[in-house]
Amino acid sequence: MTQDQDEALRAMRLAARLAQHPELRARFEEILALAENERGEANTADEAEELAVEQVRRLGQELMQSWAERKHARLVQEYDTRRDTRRKGKKKLYWLTRFGVVSLREQIYQQRRRNQQVRPFARAAHVQCRSLSLGLQRAVVDFGAATSFSAAVTKVREHYGVAVSASAVRAVTEGHGAAMCLEPEVSVHLPREGVRELLAEIDGTLVPVVEIGEAQGDKRKQRKCCWHEARLCLAGPAQSVRRRYAATMGSVEQAGRHWKACVAEAGAGQRTRLHCVGEGARWIVGQVREQFGERATFLVDFYHLSEYLGAAAQAIAGHGAKSWLWQQQARVKANQSAAVLAELAPHREAESVAEVSAPVRRCARYIQARLEYLDYAGAIERGWPIGSGEIESGHRSVVQARLKLSGAWWRAENAEKILALRVTRANGEWQSYWRGLRQAHA
Repeated sequence: MTQDQDEALRAMRLAARLAQHPELRARFEEILALAENERGEANTADEAEELAVEQVRRLGQELMQSWAERKHARLVQEYDTRRDTRRKGKKKLYWLTRFGVVSLREQIYQQRRRNQQVRPFARAAHVQCRSLSLGLQRAVVDFGAATSFSAAVTKVREHYGVAVSASAVRAVTEGHGAAMCLEPEVSVHLPREGVRELLAEIDGTLVPVVEIGEAQGDKRKQRKCCWHEARLCLAGPAQSVRRRYAATMGSVEQAGRHWKACVAEAGAGQRTRLHCVGEGARWIVGQVREQFGERATFLVDFYHLSEYLGAAAQAIAGHGAKSWLWQQQARVKANQSAAVLAELAPHREAESVAEVSAPVRRCARYIQARLEYLDYAGAIERGWPIGSGEIESGHRSVVQARLKLSGAWWRAENAEKILALRVTRANGEWQSYWRGLRQAHA
């Protein structure tokens, strides 16, 4: 057979197959007309792109509809020959995809002996009525994890032409967030070998939370709005931009255990030296000691300490506050904290003065209580950071960008789910999560 004969045979086969799918043949004719621009509708590249997107969307919906109808027909033919089932009416089945709605009248069967209902197509196709395809779920969760659920509805409609309700966006987003959530309790044993040194930080930020009582009656009257601390931690090489994150709305102890797991996933071993930086809260220092022991050094965030010095500078130096502050900062960086305390001592307010009106006393107490965590000279010599700006930036980008939207109040368990989504993306695990789901559905 010559090449021309082979091409002619293939064209005949294609024409015969398209004849069995009139809706697809009509769509391909529309696409060819667009490619050839017979009607002159696409005068610019942007116009051509819009028309192409619309044609592809319609083609995708028609492909899905045709696939569903033919798969359903094959399953009906198979089940009609079985002796253990009999027909029992039809039900409307539809689900949403990135191309639009796919629907059909599904044939329902009943098992003769067990008297159980069987839905062959729904079971074989892994769909439920009013459900969202995995691809559409991914788009919905992508938007729902980044912006409000109502805004996600608008974005899905704009980019995919599909109308999804806000309640469906919330349910799907929080459902996948629950699947990504960290285990409440985790026990980590660091391997013997690991990288030489890592930077590790942890801190908390307040999230607006609503609590609803469990008593009988009007739940609206049992609402209590408050602030709950979300704790974010990170770990990674000091000289790299690559970071590993973990977050929880749980207790300090849970946050510490997740921090240790985060450090282990960043490559730490039993001999890894950890450089921890934080704002000096007692719970942070406690978790450094409990989780990492002597392997870790802790350094008080230089800029947090500078806030105390800045407040004291205004009370001591007045117009010369800026010069005074720079001098004390230089001393702190040179590990001359004793000289700073000596400078503060003559100006320290009496104990009878209220704490809010005693900036010098507050500064002196803050430094005195943390003298062992002020080795800035050593950190600078090793090239380690002396500020916890990374965790502060993480608060804004990972936690606050979604959980502190204007007017948003969360149930604590739902905030945990959104945190899990945000951390999964920050850790670069978004693709692998959806790939695993796709493989599980195959």
